[in-house]
Amino acid sequence: MGLPVVARMAGNDEWLTVAETRANGVLAAAVGHYSNAMARVSLALIGVQRGDVAAAEEHYAALALVPSLMVFYVSTDRVLGLLCQTMGNLDQAVDHFEDALAFNRRAGYRPDLAWTCCDYADVLLQRASTGSARTESETDWRKAMSLLDEALAIANELGMRPLIERVLSRREILNA
Repeated sequence: MGLPVVARMAGNDEWLTVAETRANGVLAAAVGHYSNAMARVSLALIGVQRGDVAAAEEHYAALALVPSLMVFYVSTDRVLGLLCQTMGNLDQAVDHFEDALAFNRRAGYRPDLAWTCCDYADVLLQRASTGSARTESETDWRKAMSLLDEALAIANELGMRPLIERVLSRREILNA
């Protein structure tokens, strides 16, 4: 069931159908709380990868019950942020990403912290481009750049090649 995490990191959708079938099987079997959380995280990430708003809404409702849990090396807070982004709830996504940053820093989960920084930056840049009334676009842009710098520093230190490439591509776009 960790295939959606790998698929998201690598930008490879080929494994999603297999992962989706397995995760739905786990949910149908109702094997246990943590197993259900793993299945939900898998299905949530598949929904995010596909941009499926209906799936995002369904899995958000279930995962909101288990915040601050690490599943497949990804925090449920970060997944909740990604689901909110998929649903277009950018302000709520920001709140979940703040929770994910705090959770990962407190627990010392540096790989997920790096991915959280990058995903959070994406949301802030998206929100800045929409001109949200909650914050000024310039503030979101500055914070996004700081988060991308942090993501890149951690990714370089840990040798996280897919994340390094992702961050550099975002910085390239922003500097163009």
